Amino acid sequence: MAEPGHAMQPYALATLAERGIDGDAFRATRLDAASLADVDLVLTATRAHRTATVRLAPRLLRSTFTMLQFARLARRIDESVDDGTALVAAVNAARTALRDDPRSDDLLDPIGGPLAGYRRCAAVLDDSIAAMLDAQSKP
Repeated sequence: MAEPGHAMQPYALATLAERGIDGDAFRATRLDAASLADVDLVLTATRAHRTATVRLAPRLLRSTFTMLQFARLARRIDESVDDGTALVAAVNAARTALRDDPRSDDLLDPIGGPLAGYRRCAAVLDDSIAAMLDAQSKP
């Protein structure tokens, strides 16, 4: 859905800058099958993005998640995982075993809203990333 070549939204850039990240060089690109050729994990913002990804690369069915879904499932992993591949497998197993409501798996898009919405979105992403890292570093 991206407009190829477009820079990040100003509030997105400001939110990154608050975290010490320079996003000025970022340019949007469209996802295509070629860009998924050597990918082992895809994390998307929404379930619609996840569906579109799997349509482009069906082999990624078991390794494509929304960010929030992956984090939610990673929190439920009890065992230690040795590497990223094992983490993806464990999260996929949790997805298969747990049949809970996925409606909360979509990241709310702040585009068009105030800076506070971008900050809320970034905080949700920070929490999700921390859950993923915690799952991989469990003893």
